[in-house]
Order: sequence, then structure tokens, then C-alpha cells
Amino acid sequence: MNRGPIAGFKPDTKSFVDKAIEAWGEPLADWIVELARLADAEGLGGCSTRINYSRSAISNVINNKYGNGDIGRVEAMVRGALLAETVSCPVLGD
Repeated sequence: MNRGPIAGFKPDTKSFVDKAIEAWGEPLADWIVELARLADAEGLGGCSTRINYSRSAISNVINNKYGNGDIGRVEAMVRGALLAETVSCPVLGD
């Protein structure tokens, strides 16, 4: 058995921003841009910690393959955690 690199194998070296552009097209929504930038800076694990979603869910969102998931909820989490947006609550306020 031969160990070492597989002949002809090229690892994926695209940034998460590049992957998002390929998957979503341009212009990207602001929250997708911020999510992809964070993934580039901190990795999927860092994103996972910041927005409280799994690494695989974040990867699927960036690659526009989230399927039946609640993309609106992901967007709200990204906006709250990364874009410092607030919502108005009739009981608690902002």
C-alpha cells in the first residue's frame, strides 16, 4: 500500500467568500458575505461558536444547499451576532 498524496488530487483552496459567490451569485446578501468572511477568518468552528449553528449547517448555507432548513432563522442569527442588528420586542423593547 502506497502512502502519501494521491496523484492528481488538488485540495479545495477556494475561500468561503468565493464559494458563496459561486453558489448564490452576485451581489451577495450582506449577511451571507459576513458569514463567509467569518468562516474565512475563523473557520467553520469559529462560525459555529458565534452563531450557534453546526459547522455542516454553516457550510450548507454558504454553498446554498441548506435545503429544508429555516434559512430565515440562520439569517436572523447572523444579523444578530455579526451585524449587531436588533429587533423590537413589544415586551422587552430593543
